[in-house]
Amino acid sequence: MSQAIEQLEQQQSILKEDNKRLSEANDELLEITKKQKLTVNEDVPTADEPKVLSAQDITNQYRKSIYKKLADLENQLLNSPTPCVDDLDFDEKDAKKMLKLKVQIHSLLQENKSLKDRLSDFQNLHDQVMSEIRSKKIGNRNNQQQGNNATTNSSPAASGSLDKNNVQPLQVNVVDGDADEIKDE
Repeated sequence: MSQAIEQLEQQQSILKEDNKRLSEANDELLEITKKQKLTVNEDVPTADEPKVLSAQDITNQYRKSIYKKLADLENQLLNSPTPCVDDLDFDEKDAKKMLKLKVQIHSLLQENKSLKDRLSDFQNLHDQVMSEIRSKKIGNRNNQQQGNNATTNSSPAASGSLDKNNVQPLQVNVVDGDADEIKDE
C-alpha cells in the first residue's frame, strides 16, 4: 500500500515538472509570437505611401498571413490540452528548431487542406450519385405510369367498349342435361 502511494506521489511530481516545463515552453512560444507580430506590424505601409504593390509588398503580405496562421495555430495548441511530454527546451534564437517547427506546421496545414479537398470531392461525388439515383427512380416511375396508361388504354380496344352506360346483360345458354344435374344436387 505504501509503495503504491509512493509511486503515485512520484508520478504526481513528474507530472508537475512536465506541466511546469510545458507552461514555460508555451510562454516562450507566446513571446516569440508577439515578437513576430511586432515585426510584421512594422512592415505595414502608412496612408501617405502609394498603394501600388511591389514584389516586396506582396511578399510581406504573404509573410503576414503565414505569421497570422502560425499565431492562430499556436493559440489553438495552447488552448487545447496536449499529452506531449517532449523536451521543448530551446531558445528563440535556435533557428533550426524553429524552422523544423514551421515545416511541421506547414506540412500539417497542407495535409489538412488535402483532407478538406478530398472531403469536398467525396461530397460532390455523393451528391452526383444521389441525383442519378433520384433521376433513375423518377424515370422508372414515369415508365411504369406510361406502361400502366398503355395497358389501360389498350384494354378497352381489345375487349370492346366498356362504357358504364353501354352495359349489356350476360347471356348464358343452358343445355337441358346440365340443368337436370344441377337440380339433383
